[in-house]
Amino acid sequence: MLRFKTIASSLCLAALLAVAVDACTPMSAAQLRARSNFRSECTGCHPLPAPGHLDRAGWEQILPLHRERVELSDAEWADLLDMLSPAQE
Repeated sequence: MLRFKTIASSLCLAALLAVAVDACTPMSAAQLRARSNFRSECTGCHPLPAPGHLDRAGWEQILPLHRERVELSDAEWADLLDMLSPAQE
């Protein structure tokens, strides 16, 4: 049981550190706008998906379905796609 608590505590600490690192990472103006749009526009209809939930091709199929309901410029849609898509390695 102690081992389980140690592992669980370690996982929680790792998650907190990941959030802290993300919060400290400098963001461009486009990234800040994309994050703001993501939080304000997407939550109007559904819970926020995790940015890495789909790969870029998946987001490219899903996002056009939302254009009827959400008014963003083409640049804002592109920034949102970049934010939601995991980095390609």
